[in-house]
Amino acid sequence: MKDQFIILSKDDLTDVLALLIREALREEITSLKPDDNSPLLTREEAANILDISLPTLNQWEKDGSIPKLNG
Repeated sequence: MKDQFIILSKDDLTDVLALLIREALREEITSLKPDDNSPLLTREEAANILDISLPTLNQWEKDGSIPKLNG
């Protein structure tokens, strides 16, 4: 079989790489789900990591900026 080369524009390559990274992250996050359905972080820990207040965390969840956290 002959080697084949595909020429992509910078934008197309960026899109392909972004898709591959999103898929890899999705798989990694899925594999991290705890067995006992407990949250990976408490709401307070998540807010501290993001350097935001709990009301801001609530608003981000409400407007869909971040997925709803459990707990």
